[in-house]
Amino acid sequence: METNQVVVFISGIATGVVMGSIAASLLAPKNGKETRNEIVVKSQDWQQKAKDTKEDVTTRTEAWATSMKDRKDRVSSTVKEQAKTVSDRAKQAVESTSREWKDVKEESLLAASNTREGIQEEKERLKQDIDQEIQEAKQKPSSPTSTSDPSQD
Repeated sequence: METNQVVVFISGIATGVVMGSIAASLLAPKNGKETRNEIVVKSQDWQQKAKDTKEDVTTRTEAWATSMKDRKDRVSSTVKEQAKTVSDRAKQAVESTSREWKDVKEESLLAASNTREGIQEEKERLKQDIDQEIQEAKQKPSSPTSTSDPSQD
């Protein structure tokens, strides 16, 4: 409840009590002067009690409002700090992951380059082997396909 609503509520209760006291005093079998004096005394008592209650409620409400503001400020501060911490950690994780992926990319490119060079070297070696075998085959004398024996002629 807001402070004004509490004050109105307490004032309503105090008014009801005062009116009830007046009604009870008026209905009680006493003479007029005693009844009027009692009404005045009770009215003053209830006014004082209402004033004390209003001050108490106002003081408590203000203390509660201050306490809630302080709590709100602490929670807000804590949330901001934690949000910054989470943000910083997320940035660090992104940067770390980015560096790792860059390293993996560089390693992959190096491995691909080495593989390409290895394939090129193997291709050249095989080509040289084939060329050498062709050269050796050309240098060997060819064997005749038909043998002729001069004695048979």
